[in-house]
Amino acid sequence: MFTLRCTQKLLKRMNARAEESPCPPLTALGDWYANLVFIGRQQVVLFCSDRTFLPVVVPARETDLLVKRLRTMLLEMFVIMDVPTSSLDAEFDAMDDFVVGKTNSKVVLGMLTDYARMLQFGRGEMDFLAASMDLAQTPLKPLSYASPLAATKAALSGVIPLPATAISTARLSAGQEQEGEAKEKKTKKTTATTKKTATKPKATGPACELCGKLGKVYQTECCGRFICDDEANYVMFSYAQNSCDRNHRRYTLCGSHSSERHDGKWQDCQKCREGFEPEMVAWYGTNAFNFEKMSNPPAFTPTLCANCKRRINLGTDEYTTSGKKHFCERCFHVAMAR
Repeated sequence: MFTLRCTQKLLKRMNARAEESPCPPLTALGDWYANLVFIGRQQVVLFCSDRTFLPVVVPARETDLLVKRLRTMLLEMFVIMDVPTSSLDAEFDAMDDFVVGKTNSKVVLGMLTDYARMLQFGRGEMDFLAASMDLAQTPLKPLSYASPLAATKAALSGVIPLPATAISTARLSAGQEQEGEAKEKKTKKTTATTKKTATKPKATGPACELCGKLGKVYQTECCGRFICDDEANYVMFSYAQNSCDRNHRRYTLCGSHSSERHDGKWQDCQKCREGFEPEMVAWYGTNAFNFEKMSNPPAFTPTLCANCKRRINLGTDEYTTSGKKHFCERCFHVAMAR
């Protein structure tokens, strides 16, 4: 038993209704996230395990056969990985039943986005098995720079890797560590610059409308505002928030509205409001990564830790989820230590 957690785009394509409270997975690889991705003229579905981040790429046609294609591709990948027959049989037995659900992990969604970007490079007619294996060999920081391939072999052998719930609690810590390193480098660079006798000429031209810096900027596709062309500063899978460009595209309704190709203005878009829970709609619409903040964010009931009842800010705090329950970082680590 597992949950196929689909993005809104894929749910619409499948004409499927998501279960509100799916059961915890019985599979070693956990639940599977899935998104509809356009690679040139090809439409594919990109799957990702929420425990080992193993990616699987299959054709998007006939969406009622997606899970069957997932199982078929996994079998081919497991054979290449030399997974023991007993482990293989146990995993597929546990995958016999599934339900469709909504996504509930920003970490896994981020992985799907990064995998989709990697698929865009250097591919004509896609070899789905080769594409899946190539992505699966990528070292990931949340897995201590192990690959999803290695993490999957460990999980199927009974050596459970760091689960996605634990990774979600580590996401912000990793981002803060990255930001700390960036600040340290900036301090050293500033100190070195003050020692020079010659001064650099001041940059001219439009400034970034988020941070105010002059330099290399461009106009966003979503709203046409000037923003730092700085996504090259972002280290893949670090989840640092050190890029104005990436922050606006990934963490605002404006960026999501454009990426999902919704009609009209994001401020009036009902699809944008229905695509996230009310608290996240409010955060995505009013955080500091917006050029224009939402004037009428939805009311919402604050999220509380199911154990200690502490307030959890879904946009900024570290937390884990289990069904509809949320757990703060402290309670999660206490539970893991038992």
